[in-house]
Formats: sequence, C-alpha cells, structure tokens
Amino acid sequence: MKTSESIKEISAAFCLAQAEMGGVINNKQNPAFKNNGKLSTYADLMAVVEAVKQPFCNHDLAFMQFPISNSEGMGVITRIMHKSGEWIESEFTMPLVKVSAHGAGSNFTYARRYALSAACGLPTQDDDGNTASLAVEPSVYIDDMQLKTLTDLLEETNTDVKAFCKHFEVASANKLLASQFDRAIAALNEKKLKAA
Repeated sequence: MKTSESIKEISAAFCLAQAEMGGVINNKQNPAFKNNGKLSTYADLMAVVEAVKQPFCNHDLAFMQFPISNSEGMGVITRIMHKSGEWIESEFTMPLVKVSAHGAGSNFTYARRYALSAACGLPTQDDDGNTASLAVEPSVYIDDMQLKTLTDLLEETNTDVKAFCKHFEVASANKLLASQFDRAIAALNEKKLKAA
C-alpha cells in the first residue's frame, strides 16, 4: 500500500463514508458453479461501485482504477482520493488465465471488483431470502457501557448530537445500532485527534 505524505484528512472522511456503506448484494448468477444444486451468486462490479459511490460523494472522496500488468499476470491499481489531495492506493494482480483481449478484459473487471471491495472493507451477502429475514430481526442497540463511551466522546469533541443522530439515522444516541458503534467511535476519535 502507498499513501500521500499525510492521510489525516482522508482518514477522517473515509471513517465517515465507511459508516454509511452496507454490504454488497450478490446480484448475479454464475452458470459455471453450483452450490447444493443452485447456481452460485456474486456481486458484479456495478454492485460494488453503487455501494461506495454515494458515501464517497458525501464525504469528498473518489476512487480511480488503472490496469497494470507484470510477470505474474495483470490487475489493477486502486487509488482512493480526498479533496484535500491526500490519497491511498494499492495494487492487486492475478494470473491471466486466458491470453486474449476478452481474457484481459475479464481479468481487469474481476480485479477491479475485488480490489475496490477489499479497499473499502465491503462484505458481500446473498440475496436469496436471507436479506429479507435480516430485515425482520430485532435491532441490537449499543449497551449502557457503549452508550457512556459514546456520550463522553460526543461531549468531549463538542459534537452536535442532533447532527450525529441524523448522520447515523437514529432517533437518539442510545438507539445507535451495535454494528455501527465501532465506526461512530472511530469517526469521533478522528475528530478529537484533528482538534488536538
């Protein structure tokens, strides 16, 4: 991985953007593979881009991907950029199985999808009914100890609680989902470091 000299601004923005990203839905079927008699599914490049595009836009982030090749095969360089000029980038290469224009194009698309997912920490999930069942499960909120940590940090960083709740789409701080806690704390700690 390579970075600009400073990553202070991009780190803070990325924490906030990542808090808004959900899992990537496996929206395509792969006729070459079956699992228990059913076609396997995967998230195509468009699904991955859709998962990051708006959160990135909301926090002045963007990404670029460039094809690369070396003796091991071909792949992509993924660069995530912030409006401050700060950036983070990494390379991902894999063997080129089919030496042809079509094979190279497929490799590049595959590499882009995996590299962007990995860079943004995006999990994938099947869209086979599990998504619907997740929607009816009871929400798990932060516990009392997490709430105290959160409220202390909100106060210490002089954060507008209404704006915080709006950002995380919750009615109040004690309704923050447990799954969002780490991201919220990371963003507040970044704000605290920035103010120091």
